[in-house]
Amino acid sequence: MSEPKGDPRGAGGIYLVRHAHAIDRGRWGDDDALRPLSRLGRAQAEVLAERLGPLRAGRILSSPALRCAQTVAPLATQAGLSVEQVPFLAEGTPAEPALAGLIGAAGSFPLVACTHGDVLALVLDHLARQGTEFCSPRLVPKAGTWELVLDGEHIAAARLIPAPAIAR
Repeated sequence: MSEPKGDPRGAGGIYLVRHAHAIDRGRWGDDDALRPLSRLGRAQAEVLAERLGPLRAGRILSSPALRCAQTVAPLATQAGLSVEQVPFLAEGTPAEPALAGLIGAAGSFPLVACTHGDVLALVLDHLARQGTEFCSPRLVPKAGTWELVLDGEHIAAARLIPAPAIAR
């Protein structure tokens, strides 16, 4: 496990990213967990690293799926961190274990985590039912990032940082 490198005096928070654009599932003939990013997705991952780099993340987590790890790999390289693959971000994970894992991994440093659209949608719906304040419509665009503001072990607010606009 990587040692947190963020500023321990700075505010933590969770930045939950939906993986960038991947090769079409229907055109991929191998194990879906091995499906990589497309050319567009690789460009989105580079822009995400530029956008999220100033956060000085202390940890970077990913679903075990290759496309998720590839989405945050440029940020990890820039930050000098490894990408930690964790099962609670895998496709099909219910909201409660995903949130418990994220909150448990968070600290006084920003946490960046990459997951899938289904998990992200479930997490956002769960947060809405718990009364989290949303500063943005609950959309889950590929390469979009949700900033989740922690208040102790509760997520108090959430806002969408739109996906990078990349010309195809």
